[in-house]
Amino acid sequence: MIDTHTHSSFSMDSTTESNDLVKCAIELGLDYIAITDHYNGDFLKIAKEYREHSKELMYPLDIKGHIEDVHRLQTEYEGKIYVAVGIECGFLTDIEQIYYDNVNRSDFDVIINSVHTVDYGDIYEDIFYQNKSRDYIFKRYLEEIRKSVDARYEYDIIGHIGYISRKAPYANNVITLEEFGDEIDDILKAIIRRDKCLECNAKAKNTPYEFLPGTDILTRYYELGGRKISFGSDAHVVSRIADNFDKIANIAKNIGFDGFTYFVKGEPKLYKFDK
Repeated sequence: MIDTHTHSSFSMDSTTESNDLVKCAIELGLDYIAITDHYNGDFLKIAKEYREHSKELMYPLDIKGHIEDVHRLQTEYEGKIYVAVGIECGFLTDIEQIYYDNVNRSDFDVIINSVHTVDYGDIYEDIFYQNKSRDYIFKRYLEEIRKSVDARYEYDIIGHIGYISRKAPYANNVITLEEFGDEIDDILKAIIRRDKCLECNAKAKNTPYEFLPGTDILTRYYELGGRKISFGSDAHVVSRIADNFDKIANIAKNIGFDGFTYFVKGEPKLYKFDK
């Protein structure tokens, strides 16, 4: 098994030691784990009402320390598991240069591109949704994802499409093809055109889905010609490493995918599903 999206205590929202992530991954029988700690440059432009309590601003990623820590793990666990140096970057057009300047492609096995902010607001905070309609919020979120696909900085994976559903306070809090088909098609076609990878993110809490972005969107991606998909647990604690891997793999296999893509020094590799 593989897991291309996990977080250690180098991330502002995790207290899990990287060593514990790797030990658990070995116990679970994983061949590969990427530690993709948060680099939230987009929060440098966050609106003032979010700033006081923003962990992203209080605890910025020590990129050099994170890289050195994973290199230590690579040496310590060589021959037992491949520990990939990863990073999860946010996206905001105004701040994109920070990723371009500070995230060196050669330093990382895998780079995830994820949208966490819209209109200078943190979409994980309740105040983001005040006095805004569901239709407006979801369309703006999808617009930002579409822009992120064309990011100038180098990356491998478009992360957790549908992340907004984890906190959206609506009775219908999911983004579906039926409702947003044009916007979703535009995103998926752009991912395919740029030869990027679409993440199947197992952290689908507060949704009826097995993963984000859901089976319907994953099926549509395949219909459009998309073949690169990754599996990410988005684990911030060891108990969630490889969470629902088998179930999500079976869904992807039934759609027609050959396996999950993972990355070593930026090069895509295929982890094939059992026949």
